[in-house]
Amino acid sequence: MSTKIVLEFIDAINEADIDKICNLMSDDHLFIDSQGYRVTGKNNMELGWIEYFKLFPDYKIEIEDTFEKSELVCLLGYAVYSGQTDPSFRLIDPPPPEANPVRAMVSGYQ
Repeated sequence: MSTKIVLEFIDAINEADIDKICNLMSDDHLFIDSQGYRVTGKNNMELGWIEYFKLFPDYKIEIEDTFEKSELVCLLGYAVYSGQTDPSFRLIDPPPPEANPVRAMVSGYQ
């Protein structure tokens, strides 16, 4: 895995480009969220991203620094969104947009 590929993936997320996101995922892509919830597989993640962008259409990831060692790529940054979501979705005491750190681990890039 290279930093270049991971940053392409972040760009695809920031553009809400589902096709580009999926093209960068392997079939056995693994996503683990900050609560430890795991989603495996490109098809499952495609559906997840479609729904996520419906809830948070202006979601962006801002990367401040990167580190690469062998097959490990580490990104430091944060996620932002305006807080304007799908009206059917309600957050309880949402954090301010500037305080949403990205805490997720992914593997399985092509």
